[in-house]
Order: sequence, then C-alpha cells, then structure tokens
Amino acid sequence: EILDKAVSTALHLAGPSGIDILVLNAGQYQCSPALDTNIDAALPPLMNVNFASPTRLSQKVMQTDRWKERGYGHIVTVASLMGRGASPLNALYSASKHALRGYFTALAVEERSWLRVDLVLPGATDTGLWSGSYDAARTSAVGASSEERSGTTTGDNNDEGRHDNSGRLLHADDRSKMAVGRCAQLIVSSMIGPHFLFFETWITRNPGLLWVYLASYCPMTFQLLTNIVGPLRTAMWRKNGEDALYMPTLLRQLWGCVLDYASGRSDYLLP
Repeated sequence: EILDKAVSTALHLAGPSGIDILVLNAGQYQCSPALDTNIDAALPPLMNVNFASPTRLSQKVMQTDRWKERGYGHIVTVASLMGRGASPLNALYSASKHALRGYFTALAVEERSWLRVDLVLPGATDTGLWSGSYDAARTSAVGASSEERSGTTTGDNNDEGRHDNSGRLLHADDRSKMAVGRCAQLIVSSMIGPHFLFFETWITRNPGLLWVYLASYCPMTFQLLTNIVGPLRTAMWRKNGEDALYMPTLLRQLWGCVLDYASGRSDYLLP
C-alpha cells in the first residue's frame, strides 16, 4: 500500500510524460564480524533496504508506468564495490549488494531491447552511511526492544554514529572517502554516457579501484590480500570501532604486527 501510494504520487508529479529515469539509491551498512552479528535480527532489514525494496520499487514503476509497452526505460542502481568482492567485517552487507547487482544484471539482459540498466558501484563516500549502519550491539543485546531489534535505521539519520559490538562509535577515516559531490558528478556522467561503456561503473578513490580490479580479474591475488587485510581490519574494529579503509593506516598496523612478531612480543604475524 505504501509502495503503491509512493509510485502513484511520483507519476502524478511527473505528469503525462511519466517517469524516464529511476534512480535506486537506498542503502544500509553493516560492519561487524559475521559470527558476532545476530543474523536473525540483521538479515531482514539489510536485505529489505539493500535488495528487496529496490527490486520491488523498480518492478512497480515499470508496470504502473507501462515502460515495456512504451518501449523505453532507464534504471540507475547504486550498489557497492562490495557487490564485486566480499570484504571482511561486511559479510551481510556484501551479500545484499551481490544480490542487488546480480538481479539487475540479469534484468538488463532479459529486457535489453527496451530497458537500460546502469549499475553504479561506489566505494567509501562521505555520507551518513556509518552513522546509520546496522547496530550489532543493540540488536544482539538480551531484552532489546522490537524497535531496537529491527535494525531499520538508514544512512540519513543523525551523524552522531552508533556503537559497534564493543560499545564504541563506528567510524571510518574521512581520508578514505570520496566527496559526495564528486561521486554524484561521476554517477551523472555514467548515466549520460553510452551504455556499452557504462553498464557498470566503479567509483572510488585509489586504492579502491585496484581492490575491485583485483576482485574482478585477479581473484587469487585478491584472496591473498584479503587474508592479510581482513585480520588487520578486524583487530582495529575490535580495538576502537574503526572501519579501517585508509591504506596508510592499514600499512602502519601491518608494520606494527611485523615488529611485534620479529621482537617476540607476539607468536603470530597477523592478529
């Protein structure tokens, strides 16, 4: 009913010409180790926001506005680089974005004669995504209220942040993030470019582009690096609630581990 009303309102505002372009940009983040996350509480809201809602909305618009009958439509789906390569600490988020990318990739091929689908895969962007991420601590706490367990907060909520399961504010170094304006500019550029070049667009700062390139074309190298970066990110998340994405920070953490191992302070090279 809510979906029907939203689509009807949008079509009324669009007028007789209808809707030409549908941009799907909803998203909720999750940052916590897979086994530390209450999957029964986390999975429904994450899959609903990141996968089910965009697919339902797109189908409703296409059917109500009769896109197939008129012979044209354009969908821009904002997924994530994590829909290309899974990332430690983001198991459920990555899974939901893989589902989104898979659905719209298949849809684009099935209806290629009249439908254009652009997949946009951004990396870290300076939005409220972290402050609205799934809260592992509150939703796994004994006796949490139904509102707390729903985990339906979105990235548009307050910027004060939420606690990870260590009770610290989840945060990421701003130096790892792309400015919102620049990201939007690149999305628009991909929308107006030729589809055979921009059916899937990767938008991120370096070394994020190298990361997604390795995930796509060099899976063995990607797996090797993930096995190094993953324990470092997890250790930093457990220590201070940081979503470690900034490469110099990760390299300093790795160097510290090497020194600890070489000096005998640690029996393990990686955390």
